[in-house]
Amino acid sequence: DELYAYYRERALRHYATASRGLADVVFVNAYAKANEAVSGLSLAEQLVKEEGGSIVVLCNIPGGQVVHYLLGRFGKETWGRLAFGPRENAKRVKRIFLYSGWRDRANEWWFGGSDAVVCSGDLKAIVGAIDAEYGAAPVRAFVIPDGTVQMLSRPQ
Repeated sequence: DELYAYYRERALRHYATASRGLADVVFVNAYAKANEAVSGLSLAEQLVKEEGGSIVVLCNIPGGQVVHYLLGRFGKETWGRLAFGPRENAKRVKRIFLYSGWRDRANEWWFGGSDAVVCSGDLKAIVGAIDAEYGAAPVRAFVIPDGTVQMLSRPQ
């Protein structure tokens, strides 16, 4: 109906994030759904350069990530009925940093598993690790204000 079309168009304008190229490092805030931060990671992956880069997911929440009844993991070997196993990240993502004061080991598989993720409650240490990797080389960094509700819009 007309009302749906009206609000759909307004939502697209409001939540769409224009992208001009790709980045070495993407900082993605998971503010609106910090317990579903993987949605921000999915958006940020699309913005990393083909040669590779890092993503910093800001998901500082005491309760950790949501336990999903269909896609979740329950213990070491039991999964929900529609689970696909640990996340396979895009090949161009070299490292994923999770910024949180509370480590959630049980749900790190949402981000690719313990080996693929660097967890830290110290944002300066995360930035220091990225600085050490790039040294004096110029780094193109993007900041996504809230990757849990935003969408990418690429210029046509």
